[in-house]
Amino acid sequence: MNAMNKLWNKTSFFNVPNIYSQDQKGDEAIAYVKLFCPQNGWRWYITEYDPKTGRAFGLVQGCEVELGYFAIRTVDKENDWEGEDMQSQNDNWKGKYPYPPFERDKSFKPTSLNQIRKSIERGNPA
Repeated sequence: MNAMNKLWNKTSFFNVPNIYSQDQKGDEAIAYVKLFCPQNGWRWYITEYDPKTGRAFGLVQGCEVELGYFAIRTVDKENDWEGEDMQSQNDNWKGKYPYPPFERDKSFKPTSLNQIRKSIERGNPA
């Protein structure tokens, strides 16, 4: 897989605040990164990220639109998440299909969750 298909690089999550830092903002919290799955249309709008654990928080647009925690990648093997994280699935996909299971939207600009929800309600991804 080429570098274009990586979920992150050295700067992908550089501006994303730490976990709990936007806790009191509700839908005024800002999403800094958008990941998506081309196969099923799911989207993850990341508002907070912990580079030490690979844990993220944000708005997930899947079967439902809801806030939640998820693993971008597993860094801490002692406190491993159940199942695979997004990057390991991305890496395991390598060579099986001509596209990655998850991609980072490089054109996504920081957007409030409120604006993202309104866009989703209109039937458009943010």
